Amino acid sequence: MNTLLLYGHEPSLLITRTRVLIAQGYHVLTIVQASEMERISETVGLLVFCYSVPPYLVAPATRLAKARWPSVKVLHLTGPRPFDTRIDGGKHFFVVDGPGKLVSLVRDLILPTAKDVDDDTLAPQSA
Repeated sequence: MNTLLLYGHEPSLLITRTRVLIAQGYHVLTIVQASEMERISETVGLLVFCYSVPPYLVAPATRLAKARWPSVKVLHLTGPRPFDTRIDGGKHFFVVDGPGKLVSLVRDLILPTAKDVDDDTLAPQSA
């Protein structure tokens, strides 16, 4: 199963996004500091940055995540504050687009590709 890691500094936003993703069957962990990645024993398939994380913390946290999980994908939730898209090659999602589009984008990012599976079944794993 792909584990999603949500990193944010605003607890209410983390709780809301976690509930939305769990309701869709995703396994979701949350952190409020990048150093908390060290305690995670699972393999993380997608790191999601909330816009509440200041931009100067994004690049170091991305480097830490990619060192721990080399194939991790990154998604940036952008909001009212401008975001520098040059920070890394991650995808960006404007939160005003709503939870349905967030779930759809997450699904697209974590579906295994043909090179990730041994057979021709590309359906997500069930919980």
